[in-house]
Amino acid sequence: MILPVKAQNRQCSDFSYSHEAQQYMRTYNARYLDTDSDGLACDSLPTTPEYGDVTREKWDEIYSLSYSRNSRLRGGNQAPLTLYEIQSIMGFSGGKLYGRNGAEKWVWRDLRNPSKKIEILFLNREVKQLTKSGF
Repeated sequence: MILPVKAQNRQCSDFSYSHEAQQYMRTYNARYLDTDSDGLACDSLPTTPEYGDVTREKWDEIYSLSYSRNSRLRGGNQAPLTLYEIQSIMGFSGGKLYGRNGAEKWVWRDLRNPSKKIEILFLNREVKQLTKSGF
């Protein structure tokens, strides 16, 4: 007989990544997975590159820099923001959703609240579209 997931009382060793444990903790109120009471389940587990700390301050910095460096809008000569610069601001790699014909879409999701995210579309390595949700 297989018990429902909720009744299995899963431990950190049952998960491969911290965001999986975080989702389980939120879904089943399994606070025992947060041993140091910092709001994050199974701190010792690795994270996938698209999960980290997504804040309004990081969004504001990316948005402001992207706007000020967009030569088509401002008539300036600065190069557009690069993926590396955005990864540096975010503090984690992000996850590539797709890439084709010179277009790449990347996402950065909040570990504590995965519905909070920043998505950026690059075209030929230039930022073309910035979107945020869950803020």
